[in-house]
Amino acid sequence: IGTNIVVTATFSQEMSESTLTGETFKVNNGSEDILGSVSYRDKTAIFEPEENLKNDTQYKVSITGAEDVNGNTMEPSLYEWSFTTGSACSDGIEPGDLNNDGNADLGDLILSAQICAGKTILTNLCPQADVNGDERIGIEEAIHILKTVSETVPPEQP
Repeated sequence: IGTNIVVTATFSQEMSESTLTGETFKVNNGSEDILGSVSYRDKTAIFEPEENLKNDTQYKVSITGAEDVNGNTMEPSLYEWSFTTGSACSDGIEPGDLNNDGNADLGDLILSAQICAGKTILTNLCPQADVNGDERIGIEEAIHILKTVSETVPPEQP
């Protein structure tokens, strides 16, 4: 998981927005609660940290006491899960190296196409991999990676 993420919880039914707060939806790194804001939209509670999370850190998420619109408390009344953030960006990342493996290659081209099509979300983009500096993956990255990949493929022999 990237360090610049929002944490979401999607419910099977409409929830009472007033019961989804920083007191009921918490993210903790083992030693401290993470500061952030909680919002609710379309059956999804969204925790947005005030700062990026730390690299290589396990986080625990807990939701307690949330109620649906009819006043029924969520079962189980305490729901928890965890995730671990990834490593910091490696040195020498080149433009288009979306998966941080050391070069812009076919894997990055496939990843960029999936992102452009809305099939994948990349949450930990290394700034050096962003081709045009807009902090998102778009067609510019896909074109750059395609050019890079096509230059590394040897021409066919007659």
